[in-house]
Amino acid sequence: CYVVKSNFNDLYLQAMNDNSIQLQPPNNQNNQIWKIHDALGYKALVSQDGTNRALYSNPPASDMSPEGDVSLMTFNQNDVNQCFLFGDRGGNNYRIYKPANQPGGPYDVYPFLG
Repeated sequence: CYVVKSNFNDLYLQAMNDNSIQLQPPNNQNNQIWKIHDALGYKALVSQDGTNRALYSNPPASDMSPEGDVSLMTFNQNDVNQCFLFGDRGGNNYRIYKPANQPGGPYDVYPFLG
């Protein structure tokens, strides 16, 4: 299991009760702990808060909005919207992003965190 910390502001990826994802100060709770699962040849981030919710990329609303947003949905390893790539940037730093061949891809997850 992992915690996901932003390099931009040292806040942690946190699963919220309303199915949103936010960057928050560390709280040592399961809602900031994530397990990585295989999903259609990619990776899914599943919260360890007991709800079995995974990071979910909502497809773009229209061609005018080329990127979707990110929320939580019940984990389904066959859901393409829960598939992400992790780009190794070295020094235990990773970029979490949607690949170009996925709905709304390519884009980084970070700009869509509240």
